[in-house]
Amino acid sequence: MALTIRAALHPLAASSIPPPQPQAAIAASKHTTPPARASSSGLSAKLTLRIVPGSLTTGLQSLLAGDWLRLLPIWTTAGATYGVPWQVLAAINKVESNDGLNLGPSTAGAIGWMQFMPKTWGYYGVDANSDGFANPNDPQDAIVSAARYLAAYGARWNLPQAIYAYNHAWWYVDEVLWLAHSYGYSS
Repeated sequence: MALTIRAALHPLAASSIPPPQPQAAIAASKHTTPPARASSSGLSAKLTLRIVPGSLTTGLQSLLAGDWLRLLPIWTTAGATYGVPWQVLAAINKVESNDGLNLGPSTAGAIGWMQFMPKTWGYYGVDANSDGFANPNDPQDAIVSAARYLAAYGARWNLPQAIYAYNHAWWYVDEVLWLAHSYGYSS
């Protein structure tokens, strides 16, 4: 099997990456289990979450009792909509804001659940929950917007490069991918 990699030197225009269908995202966010995915054979696939020691959030939000039950449907729906592995969205969410515990602003000025710079948010931010406002402090808006951003930077063809576009540091790419693998992602 040949692998084709398309470098994302120039992102797709935000206008060419459609916003999600809000009703699908809203419906998915109300469930505690993600929607089933079809495998390449047409049969449904089982979603498996591998827990690695040290990958759990301590305090108010933990994998077993915290926001994962609320966030998992958002990650999976956004990931399926934009072709980004949900585990990568979860890992970025963890690294950027500790799953929403630190919404910023960061020392660089980044804000919200996925730590967007305000100008970038103005370009890629979407109102995924249909409340009339694209809000980086709303997890659904922020996670869907991050998936949209990663798609614009070629996540389907070169995921590490798209993650690098999100935060220009290779150590960051390595950390996100390591964490995504701990959540069950396999490249």
